[in-house]
Amino acid sequence: MTPYITHINLNIITYPDSKVNYLVADLFDYPQDWFENYDLVYECNSIQVLPGKYRQQALNVMVSLITENDQIIVSCRILMPLIPMVNYQQSVKMKASPWVQWIC
Repeated sequence: MTPYITHINLNIITYPDSKVNYLVADLFDYPQDWFENYDLVYECNSIQVLPGKYRQQALNVMVSLITENDQIIVSCRILMPLIPMVNYQQSVKMKASPWVQWIC
């Protein structure tokens, strides 16, 4: 383990008997067997810190992880004066997938 606490390390310490297999991967270079292999992808407060084009790319990559007709749930916070959330949601949904659900 690394000398600093990550969310994964914290979960391993907190739930030592868990059967969860925690993995770390590069979103833009994930293992090939992850492609279209998930029923649900949950994104929480990660892509919002990325600059615009990378945010869209990240969402498109997440869409590639789900099987046909399954879902991505996106949980985020955004500064309303800078980017109206309704316009942002509509823009990303149209470009990415009809299966994206937003919790904002």
